[in-house]
Amino acid sequence: MQNKGFKRGIMIVCACCVVYMILDIPLRLTEFLKFSSFVGIKCVLPAVIGLFFGIYGVLGNILATIIDYIILGQVSSDCIYECICNLVIGCGIWFIWHGLQKNGDIHLKTIKQVIQFIVIVFLLSILSGIIGFIFNGFDYFLQSFIVYSFMTIFAGIPIIILSTSIINFIPVLPFYRRLEFDIDCEINSLEDLGVFNNFLESLSIDKNISFVKVFEIENCIEETIIRILSQLKTQIKIYATLSDSVSIYIIYNGEKYNPVSIKKDEDEHSIMGVVLIRARALRANYSYSRGINKLHIVI
Repeated sequence: MQNKGFKRGIMIVCACCVVYMILDIPLRLTEFLKFSSFVGIKCVLPAVIGLFFGIYGVLGNILATIIDYIILGQVSSDCIYECICNLVIGCGIWFIWHGLQKNGDIHLKTIKQVIQFIVIVFLLSILSGIIGFIFNGFDYFLQSFIVYSFMTIFAGIPIIILSTSIINFIPVLPFYRRLEFDIDCEINSLEDLGVFNNFLESLSIDKNISFVKVFEIENCIEETIIRILSQLKTQIKIYATLSDSVSIYIIYNGEKYNPVSIKKDEDEHSIMGVVLIRARALRANYSYSRGINKLHIVI
């Protein structure tokens, strides 16, 4: 599992690096903006990428900054300063935001969350401006504060709201923050599914989850558990967090078996179970390591 986490981290670093370069290099080549080299559309990325992907996103931005300056032959103190801004704003918002929010919530759904985000951005932009003042005087302070704060507020906030409404992100959490599950139960047989269903139905009222969605979740989990227990005699642990989307972790020991994949020799009845799971789920990720199967379903 650690290997999988490392691979995911490398993919995030590379993806963020590419996005940063795409937004940076063309604008600097055209010299469209007659300001310092750290000013540009890219200034929206430190806060947004830091919020979504944490230290991996920050490393991607820093790597892109260094590569950009080398490619353009403009290696100077501006490169160091831009890297520092990426570090301060990206890691700053990552640590502070997840210290205020539970369960890795990166949505800006309420006025309170939007205000919190804006205050954090302003504070980090001021800090970056102070560092800019140390580097090159008041001009850098002003440019840094304006571009990082206003770009993030007027472009970053819409990007975050739109992205989180379309895509179900699994954010990278800081070391001090762990997921707190709303449901934690063990399944040894199909009869035990009632325990999970009772938890879900009682919590759905407080969490404002509709009856239709509760039925979909129960349906999806039942089919998954049936498929697992038909292949393996094992104890199954189910963890779930309930919010706009329901995130369910199913963990079980035994030989490698992915309940959401279809084998060639499966009959039509079994295949229908997988079709149902896939139809209900927004995403289903399976992994196997050292005798432990892990399935993450988002509904």
